[in-house]
Amino acid sequence: MVVPPLLGDGKGNFRIHLRGNCGTGKTTTGNLLSAVLGIPYFALDELFWRPNWGETPRDVFRDKVSSVIEQHESWIIDGNYNSRLGDTVSGAATDVIWLDPPLLLYFSRLVRRSFGRVLNPSRYPPCQEGCMESIRDILTPSDKSILYFALSHHWAVKRFNRAKMTEFGVDLGGKWRRLGGWGREREEWLAAVTKMVKDR
Repeated sequence: MVVPPLLGDGKGNFRIHLRGNCGTGKTTTGNLLSAVLGIPYFALDELFWRPNWGETPRDVFRDKVSSVIEQHESWIIDGNYNSRLGDTVSGAATDVIWLDPPLLLYFSRLVRRSFGRVLNPSRYPPCQEGCMESIRDILTPSDKSILYFALSHHWAVKRFNRAKMTEFGVDLGGKWRRLGGWGREREEWLAAVTKMVKDR
């Protein structure tokens, strides 16, 4: 049996959760999928962060995310936030896509994006309005540095998602799918999604 690029709910609706470490291409993939499928895209970062890096309280954040899920039959949501949301998003999704490119590839992109947000914010907008980064934040070895966060969470993200894949992978009849490699796997998958939409 051939597994389609997206499972959906069998009624023409797609609820897609994009997962992966910082800089793995979730935003780019989310925007591309939104354009191809014609469904709304939401970033958990935009729902969580307030201006000047203020955090949304856990209950309020969960309610905001649940509201997005309940108000739309189809959606794309990117982000993890496991400790705050549990399986709120993945549990409601018809498809869970784990973006897992090599660290060397995505970390170099993350460096370029992080410094771009400081030096050229019009081209590299912040993850949320009012959440600006500084050179000091980028280079300080703490969770305020997106680079430090990405490096320190690389293996934790892999372990978590790999465990889910062994239990809920599409080849096992589940809804989790991993897209790894240097970019071709993701490009081929997006092309397959585009073809699926055109053939409907």
